[in-house]
Amino acid sequence: INNIPSCANPQLLQQKLRQEWGFNGYVVSDCWAINNIHEHHHYANSYEEAVALSLRAGVDLDCGDTIQEYGVKALDGRFMDVEDVDVALGNLMGVLMDVGYFDPVDDGEQHQPQQQSTMDETASRLEGDETQKQYHDQVALEAALQSIVLLKNNYGSVPLSITTQRKITLIGPLANDELIPLGNYHGVPSNVITPLQGLQDLGVEVTHFRGCNDTDDVTDNNSEEDNDGKISPKEEEEEGSLC
Repeated sequence: INNIPSCANPQLLQQKLRQEWGFNGYVVSDCWAINNIHEHHHYANSYEEAVALSLRAGVDLDCGDTIQEYGVKALDGRFMDVEDVDVALGNLMGVLMDVGYFDPVDDGEQHQPQQQSTMDETASRLEGDETQKQYHDQVALEAALQSIVLLKNNYGSVPLSITTQRKITLIGPLANDELIPLGNYHGVPSNVITPLQGLQDLGVEVTHFRGCNDTDDVTDNNSEEDNDGKISPKEEEEEGSLC
């Protein structure tokens, strides 16, 4: 923002976030964002300076290893003071205390950090709780509906009508991919429904053409059919096509 990396911007993290909006939690960087302040943005002349700029701007936790690797060097080089570290630790510990992380349990022991559940473990846990599963499914559906943005619809091609268009062609390598559409910051879904599976569940006759690979180094065609991705004009008239 205004040529300042967000993790080094006190106007954003201090003035706007904490002072104007009253935020009192902790701030975690995007992964490798503090490293990028020096390595890619060239906003700082060294990693030590990048660490100091981020902590003083209002970052409390590094998703990466730049603070861990260069934090002591930044202190020794007087890029920042111990007070800057204390502020970040105070924000982090304050949140942990607020959520009861250090509260004693019945046996007098402190809470132990929980391991992240695998997809299979989460699915197994939700399988026996149909009410909970239905609630999460509904929230996920609502989030999906509200997040979709239609940029162009010049010819009124959508929305499709499954009552009049019973045959649909899907073109693209992600139409039946369960992993890539989740992105790299996704939760752990109990089940994944691809566009191909969803349309088939609605009773639509679907033809899937992979068309191309999703990356240059993928050699497995992974198609339902061995085809070259071409559709005849007659097929194009009879079917709705989604790319």
